[in-house]
Amino acid sequence: YDLLHTLYYKFSELNILEQHFNAETAIRLCKNLFLEPGYRFVIFRRQHTPFADYNANNVKVGLKHYLIKDTLYHKPSWIFHHHGYGKFKVRDSEGNPGLEDRKDNLNALDYEIGWSIHHRVLIRLHNQFGRNDSNDQFLDFEDYSYYGLTPIVSWHMSKKWLFAGGFHYQYNHYDDRNIYGSPERAHLYSFFGGLYYRINDHLTWNVKGVYVQNNSNIPELEYKDPVYSTGFNFHF
Repeated sequence: YDLLHTLYYKFSELNILEQHFNAETAIRLCKNLFLEPGYRFVIFRRQHTPFADYNANNVKVGLKHYLIKDTLYHKPSWIFHHHGYGKFKVRDSEGNPGLEDRKDNLNALDYEIGWSIHHRVLIRLHNQFGRNDSNDQFLDFEDYSYYGLTPIVSWHMSKKWLFAGGFHYQYNHYDDRNIYGSPERAHLYSFFGGLYYRINDHLTWNVKGVYVQNNSNIPELEYKDPVYSTGFNFHF
């Protein structure tokens, strides 16, 4: 179980409270091959924007193969996310609100390569192809296919301190969002980094920063923002 409370600098409307209930295991199939199924139930709440609140059921099944024992591995995975938005009602094709809650289903294939250096530095590269389908019909606003590329570096600086940072690129190919005669095509770039301090076995303090830029063929949907946050993770 993880409890995360995050406060955003100058963006208090983004403050969030998350609860994660996790279950995962690794099953050895042979010497260097492991089956890694996992399940996570997420309760996500924003302090000032309740229409963004959701509960999520997340399933991931991966096959981890060590090319070099405890050092170099690769792992293909299947990912499924179901998000239920209790305070966001679906809209019809004309934008009129309905009575049904919005629900999103995401299916993705992820391929991860990881390299551990002396058990202190972990370098990972994720390639992901996915598809999100929503029951909200207005402009098919949340129906899209995507490709994502994410390199991440984690460095255990000491027994107490951890640094993690990286870069994320995602290309979204929307079914519609047709405002100027053609569906939206978006390129999302983000740079992120954070420091984590383990206070004890159950409590970690973090400070994080992220720069996000969205380039779109629809100018009104373009944006770029640096966002800074701090928070606590409670582990049980």
